[in-house]
Amino acid sequence: MSAETLTLLLVAAHAVVVLVAAVVISARRSPSAAIAWILAIAFIPVIGIAWFLLVGAGRLPRSRREKQQQVNRLALERDESGWAVGHRDEWPEAFASAAQLNRELGALPMVGGNRASLEGDYAETFRRMIGDIDAAVTVVNVEFYIFVLDDTTRPFVDALARAVARGVKVRVLSDHLSGFMYPHRRETAQAFRDAGIEWHAMLPLRPFRGQWQRADLRNHRKLVTVDGRVGWTGSLNLIDSSYLKTKNIKRGLHWHELMVRLEGPVVSELDAVFVTDWYSETDELLPFGDAPAALPAPAASDLLDAQVVPSGPSFENDNNLKLFVYLLQNARQRISITSPYFVPDESTQLAIVTAASRGADEELFVSEIGVQVLV
Repeated sequence: MSAETLTLLLVAAHAVVVLVAAVVISARRSPSAAIAWILAIAFIPVIGIAWFLLVGAGRLPRSRREKQQQVNRLALERDESGWAVGHRDEWPEAFASAAQLNRELGALPMVGGNRASLEGDYAETFRRMIGDIDAAVTVVNVEFYIFVLDDTTRPFVDALARAVARGVKVRVLSDHLSGFMYPHRRETAQAFRDAGIEWHAMLPLRPFRGQWQRADLRNHRKLVTVDGRVGWTGSLNLIDSSYLKTKNIKRGLHWHELMVRLEGPVVSELDAVFVTDWYSETDELLPFGDAPAALPAPAASDLLDAQVVPSGPSFENDNNLKLFVYLLQNARQRISITSPYFVPDESTQLAIVTAASRGADEELFVSEIGVQVLV
């Protein structure tokens, strides 16, 4: 075979690869993302294809997505007649449509009869969560992206151990990859075993066991539920506020987190999120959905309507993105955004700019000191 013939074959093969990539990549991607991938494969084909195979898939494996769909169906089939919202007449304009959108995307309804309080103090959050765990009677479910045994979190782990000793069922999920990014991984796992806590790693990267998916698609959820009665969720991870990073300790940097404590039927909805993730990692489908009857009627003035909106690559849609853009587009007076990692996609940025042009007051809080180079 001549050099010219070989060159023509390589050029033809390259053209076919680019055309196939254009068709495959364009599906389910924004135009800007698709163009970036196609250009990478066209101009640096070896690196571009390898990188696409590593991080190009935007969803989790089919088996995980099917489990999410199964739990969604179960959630939609529940009898929710006793969970009526209590303040629908007070909802702002467009709020009912937002609730319906969330129900279609995440399968979880808006429910009434809830109480909620915000906690922004790092140490106080731990103290209050520990108090709720110490009051547990039947079950405690814990799910955090980062869970590290250190001086800050040891009292939390001790509270879980006390619960197990009382006969409470304690389940814990934490991210597999994050366990390798922070110290005390083995000590943390040993503490779980010693206490009799059932712990599983989320989204494990164990290719030799057939456990593999896109490495950067992680589960960042943070939640605690106690007896289906009390729930916690927000931004806090179970780790010291310095995140045990030497450079953070030297510079005196500490994370500020915000958690919300929930009581009422919405805790069962938060439990439904845990049920899905537990099912994904263990193949054990836990029961869920019973609303507690301890609170007054949903219409009581001090109770709230609330809705849990799960999102992530186990869903077929960008649940939170669609919710955020909808709310931004329908804002009339004020928008307040707080995020340490603010990298808005095109639709979010356009909605923010458009709201400002309509006259809505907007404020954006981001970290004064950046800690993520890409951000």
